[in-house]
Amino acid sequence: MKSSQSGDIYSFRKFHRLVLINKEIHEVICLTNKEFGKLIVYNFCGKKIKEVVVKSDELFDRYAF
Repeated sequence: MKSSQSGDIYSFRKFHRLVLINKEIHEVICLTNKEFGKLIVYNFCGKKIKEVVVKSDELFDRYAF
Protein backbone atom coordinates (compact mmCIF):
# COMPACT_ATOMS: atom_id res chain seq x y z
CA MET A 1 0.00 0.00 0.00
CA LYS A 2 1.09 3.54 -0.63
CA SER A 3 -0.21 6.14 1.78
CA SER A 4 0.16 9.79 2.65
CA GLN A 5 0.04 11.27 6.12
CA SER A 6 -1.72 14.44 7.18
CA GLY A 7 -1.33 15.02 10.90
CA ASP A 8 -2.48 11.86 12.68
CA ILE A 9 -4.54 10.61 9.72
CA TYR A 10 -3.23 8.28 7.01
CA SER A 11 -4.88 8.30 3.58
CA PHE A 12 -4.32 5.32 1.30
CA ARG A 13 -3.62 6.29 -2.30
CA LYS A 14 -2.79 2.93 -3.88
CA PHE A 15 -3.64 -0.60 -2.82
CA HIS A 16 -1.78 -3.52 -4.45
CA ARG A 17 -1.98 -7.03 -3.05
CA LEU A 18 -1.31 -10.64 -4.09
CA VAL A 19 -3.53 -13.27 -2.47
CA LEU A 20 -3.61 -17.07 -2.89
CA ILE A 21 -7.19 -18.38 -3.12
CA ASN A 22 -8.20 -21.92 -4.16
CA LYS A 23 -4.98 -22.63 -6.11
CA GLU A 24 -5.23 -19.26 -7.87
CA ILE A 25 -3.19 -16.09 -7.49
CA HIS A 26 -5.30 -12.94 -7.24
CA GLU A 27 -3.54 -9.65 -7.96
CA VAL A 28 -5.55 -6.68 -6.74
CA ILE A 29 -4.76 -3.13 -7.89
CA CYS A 30 -6.85 -0.11 -6.97
CA LEU A 31 -6.37 3.60 -6.44
CA THR A 32 -8.50 5.36 -3.86
CA ASN A 33 -9.19 8.34 -6.12
CA LYS A 34 -10.51 6.09 -8.90
CA GLU A 35 -13.96 4.50 -8.89
CA PHE A 36 -12.81 1.18 -10.38
CA GLY A 37 -9.88 -1.11 -9.73
CA LYS A 38 -8.50 -4.21 -11.38
CA LEU A 39 -8.49 -7.87 -10.34
CA ILE A 40 -6.14 -10.15 -12.28
CA VAL A 41 -6.38 -13.90 -11.69
CA TYR A 42 -3.48 -16.26 -12.47
CA ASN A 43 -3.20 -20.02 -12.16
CA PHE A 44 -0.47 -21.49 -9.94
CA CYS A 45 1.96 -21.59 -12.89
CA GLY A 46 1.62 -17.83 -13.40
CA LYS A 47 -0.52 -17.94 -16.54
CA LYS A 48 -3.17 -15.18 -16.62
CA ILE A 49 -6.68 -16.63 -16.48
CA LYS A 50 -8.78 -13.46 -16.45
CA GLU A 51 -8.72 -9.73 -15.81
CA VAL A 52 -11.77 -8.03 -14.32
CA VAL A 53 -12.62 -4.38 -13.61
CA VAL A 54 -14.34 -4.08 -10.23
CA LYS A 55 -15.39 -1.17 -8.03
CA SER A 56 -12.51 -0.09 -5.78
CA ASP A 57 -14.65 -0.18 -2.63
CA GLU A 58 -15.53 -3.84 -3.19
CA LEU A 59 -11.90 -4.79 -3.80
CA PHE A 60 -10.70 -2.98 -0.70
CA ASP A 61 -13.42 -4.53 1.49
CA ARG A 62 -12.75 -8.05 0.21
CA TYR A 63 -8.94 -8.08 0.09
CA ALA A 64 -7.87 -5.68 2.87
CA PHE A 65 -6.69 -7.44 6.00
